[in-house]
Amino acid sequence: MPRKKEPAANHAPRPRGRPRINGRAAESPAPEVGGKRPPASTPGLLDFYSAQEIPAKRLEFLWEPYLPFRACTVLYGPLQRGKSTVARAVAAAISRGQDVLGADTFGQLRTLWFASEEDVASVVAPRLGALHADLHRIAFPQCRTDGTRRRVLLPDHSVWLRDTIRAFGASLLVFDPIKAFVGGDAAPDSGAAARAVVDCLTEVCAETDSAALLLMHPRKGGRGSADEQISGNMEWLNCPRSALLVTDAPDVPGSGVLIHHKTSLSQRGATLRYRISDNGGLPSLEWLGTTGHTLEQVADAQASAADRDAIADARAFLRLWLDGEPRRASDLEKWGEQAGIRPMTLRRAKAAEGIQSKPVGGNDDRFWVWAKPEGGWR
Repeated sequence: MPRKKEPAANHAPRPRGRPRINGRAAESPAPEVGGKRPPASTPGLLDFYSAQEIPAKRLEFLWEPYLPFRACTVLYGPLQRGKSTVARAVAAAISRGQDVLGADTFGQLRTLWFASEEDVASVVAPRLGALHADLHRIAFPQCRTDGTRRRVLLPDHSVWLRDTIRAFGASLLVFDPIKAFVGGDAAPDSGAAARAVVDCLTEVCAETDSAALLLMHPRKGGRGSADEQISGNMEWLNCPRSALLVTDAPDVPGSGVLIHHKTSLSQRGATLRYRISDNGGLPSLEWLGTTGHTLEQVADAQASAADRDAIADARAFLRLWLDGEPRRASDLEKWGEQAGIRPMTLRRAKAAEGIQSKPVGGNDDRFWVWAKPEGGWR
């Protein structure tokens, strides 16, 4: 009778029963793909879940579809177009139990407002009150370290932020502007800072079922489309799950538009028109309904306006330098570039002003000069 083989000394007996994942028996061994079985996880080093074990969460919005819960939304646009006023309108509306356009939502919600450039007592709180906010539901927190008030920095103070959200019961976090609250070692303008801050806030929002609204200002002296004017790295626009642009309405002077520029969670919302007016020295915001303006149409109008502004600057520059004696064209172009005026823009301004151009000198040392029109400035 043949002998029964003993297991090899260097091989442990194979355990009986199904493999277990997080304490549960697996339904079946991992399927073979291409004749090979996927490698097994190493206990203690890798933790994973099957899709069935992950509790599903319904996608919810604080303001549908513009401002999602458990995510970051960036609000940006040119200077003096009402970014902070729009953000205050959001906080005021949810404090009354409505969305921004007046529809009933989840009941009265609370906001944590992180202000850097505007004084809370003289600017932010009074302007929230002018928008009929329930001021009991809006707080202005600051970190306390050794009894001293300090600015909140991210991701440094993420644990404190999470605890504060839960203690106050906040549903919305507003950072105005977000770059003022960048901590860590990365430069605030860098892509690394943008990713670190947005990742931190996304995790905090997911754990606290809140939404974050991040205000971004354009760089100083910037021209071009609004997204090209964002101060710092474009990751500040790419990392958030939703992006809202506020800018001038291209067809109605004195009004603005809010465009749902980007979303990775839903369909884009309709473009909204608004008007900001003075109400006893405080800004008041009125929503005027939807409009068919697209991002591309507004970008074209912005580019045209920026182009007109650039030529106007160049014309004023030429009038200043040519009001006396003629100047070398090469010198004017050099001085113009130092002032931020491109040579092509300077030539277009020259044509618009009717500036004369003539050569001076011989063949070896010939150069061109510009002089103001003989009949004077137009």
